[in-house]
Amino acid sequence: GKPAIPALLAALSHTNDIARALATYALGENGTTAALACSNLEAMLNDKAICVRLNAAVALGKLGEKPEIFVPVILRCTHEGDQDTRWFALDSLGKFKDRAQSAVPDLTNSLAVVTNLIDRSSLLNALREIDPKQAARFDPSRPIGPSASQPRAN
Repeated sequence: GKPAIPALLAALSHTNDIARALATYALGENGTTAALACSNLEAMLNDKAICVRLNAAVALGKLGEKPEIFVPVILRCTHEGDQDTRWFALDSLGKFKDRAQSAVPDLTNSLAVVTNLIDRSSLLNALREIDPKQAARFDPSRPIGPSASQPRAN
């Protein structure tokens, strides 16, 4: 809650990457009471550690910041990170739904060339949340719309 914000803001300057990442995550979980921390979180988008940048971007999204601030950072993390980082980044991106619409070109371009099945699944799941019609282009066996819940005739 609000009483923790000063300590979390102080932790953003810690020398330990994990401490900074956890502080950015916690600020995002504080909701609107942490909105005053947005400028501090924006500064963390350029941190040397990918886990800090990613958590800061997700926190900013949760706090209602504009997608043009956090979406590019999340996308960059999907390209720079290991498989776990990519999964977390794409899962987070999908949760922003239409607020992450600017990510659709990157997601579709990645889907067109990805060969790793786990990455493909993560990309497709994110795209389904953000733009189901675009996702259907890459997964024609899954219909969208009202008929999606109806069984298919054989």
